[in-house]
Amino acid sequence: MSLTERPMKTGSCVQRMSSLSGEIRTAWIHAIDSAGLNPSLAPGWLEVAAGSLGRYDESFIYYECQPNHALSGVVPYLVRERRMAGMRMSVLELGSNLVSNHPELVTADDNAGLLRRFLDAAPRWDVFHASGIPMDGPTAAAIASVAKQLRVPLQVVPADVSPYLPIVGTWQEFLAGQNKKFRYKQRRRKELLQRRPDLELKWYSETADFGTLLKDMLLVEEHSWKVESNIDIASIPAEREYHRRLLPFLAAEGMLLANVLHLEQAPVAYSLCCHRNGWIGQLKTSFDQKHAAWSPGAIVIGASVEKAFDLGAREFDFLGDSAQHKLAWTTHARAHAGYFLFAPRPAPRLLGMLKTLRRTR
Repeated sequence: MSLTERPMKTGSCVQRMSSLSGEIRTAWIHAIDSAGLNPSLAPGWLEVAAGSLGRYDESFIYYECQPNHALSGVVPYLVRERRMAGMRMSVLELGSNLVSNHPELVTADDNAGLLRRFLDAAPRWDVFHASGIPMDGPTAAAIASVAKQLRVPLQVVPADVSPYLPIVGTWQEFLAGQNKKFRYKQRRRKELLQRRPDLELKWYSETADFGTLLKDMLLVEEHSWKVESNIDIASIPAEREYHRRLLPFLAAEGMLLANVLHLEQAPVAYSLCCHRNGWIGQLKTSFDQKHAAWSPGAIVIGASVEKAFDLGAREFDFLGDSAQHKLAWTTHARAHAGYFLFAPRPAPRLLGMLKTLRRTR
């Protein structure tokens, strides 16, 4: 089941991702930047995620244009069939569910209006699912508003709480405000780099770098703690394909900011970050487990945070969950949740009531 490519009504349209014009793509990116949204919501990043999961041909875009042809709202989405509580349901998935950081609806204002018009335009859906939404953001409020308008159940499933560090002042000023133990660790790790000629920290940002960077990342992951749990990049084909596509995309867009720590020319730790409009997000990091005693992972993370100060960024975003090594840097965090909105028909409404009832027990 899917929406076909057709004009919906005045000012709105649905197209396959693969058929988007350059004009719409440019306007989409401009809308993201204008609203201060995360770069992972951009069309190129969404294409990377959908392509690596084999869902590119299933990806659609609902968008709205003003009379002056300015893009006022974008909703990337997919439709899939799922069994939920033994019932077959047509689930309308936000495209950002595939891979994104702090996803929001792409619009300058009226998030609830955009969402309601999108849901009205979609043919017979049973469940609308938005994953990883910031709980205090406009999209969360819009979903709650639409649920109230439609008088339907809304299931909210808490997800990760992601630490982030607001960048204020200089690196030295930041260090001066930390406790003695923290300052000692940062100084010791920096001195280790300076006094050991067999250690080298390399930075990667150019398109020509991505092949070497990916090779180094895979080598580090092969010797990381992730291997035992089969969550290293190489153990998950879609994850490997995602990074194979993501690195050149980030480099081509000027967003790649990564470093790799080498010991005797062999990679032992890396930190992969994205840099866009003052936001630096740490997308992935890992280290060779056999060198854990001298904390190579902490060295690459510390170098990344210091680089954020040097570049005049406004924020270093650790992303993911609240791991202890992230909380050592900051007390700021963003809470996320998954939102399941059930259609105003008997079967989806009953499913929603059952789901919400189970979570309250």
